[in-house]
Amino acid sequence: TNAAPAVTSTDTSAKPVRAVNGNKLVLLSVDGPEIKANAITRTKVANNEVTPGHINLGSEIVGSLHPNSDFNVQRAAGEFPEAWEGTTGSVMASTVDLVTVDSLTGDKAIKFFNTSAPFSGDYGVVSKEPFPVNGVSGYRMHIAHKRVTGSGGFPVEYKIKWYQADGTTAASVPDESWTPKGGAADTWITHSRFFWAPSDARFAKIEVTQNLYSTTIIYVDRVALVRELESFRAHKNGTD
Repeated sequence: TNAAPAVTSTDTSAKPVRAVNGNKLVLLSVDGPEIKANAITRTKVANNEVTPGHINLGSEIVGSLHPNSDFNVQRAAGEFPEAWEGTTGSVMASTVDLVTVDSLTGDKAIKFFNTSAPFSGDYGVVSKEPFPVNGVSGYRMHIAHKRVTGSGGFPVEYKIKWYQADGTTAASVPDESWTPKGGAADTWITHSRFFWAPSDARFAKIEVTQNLYSTTIIYVDRVALVRELESFRAHKNGTD
């Protein structure tokens, strides 16, 4: 009996279409250690082929429209996290910092703290660049934070800033703010809230600020925004 011819990388790349489909892969036959870093990128995955329901990244939020939503990537020491910049009056390592201990996701978390009150203005982080959204569409923001010191009300405000097609002109509803509930000291709290994009929104930014009168130290380790289908909203709406 003649042996079957060997299959080379040249053979498979010449005819890649439907050479291997989902029905021919046994569950757990391919796992993370067998996939080379950066071998699978967004440009190599067809639309809707991989959905959040088929991915498990532990405590990460899959499908966040905002890059680096867990603050784990830093451009350089002493700089703001990748894809984020400071709001007016914010100074890295002074009023805003990155901590590498006790983070909820990955190895970094944003730390908000004020050295004296009142400060010159609210301080925090905001998206460095606007990201695309669709008007008249639903989005859910997922956040995680904890109060390290201080007491009383939770002084962190989360805001979505909606923009028109040019990415700079405010939409008909310019922004929506949300101040989630706090929790016990030194305890991570997770929240989510549904937002409805105005009809003329095409881009958005996320802003996270701490009230200028607060000297409470806050850690924030997740600010993710995901597109949410209307069919799921009935099950989640009202979460705060």
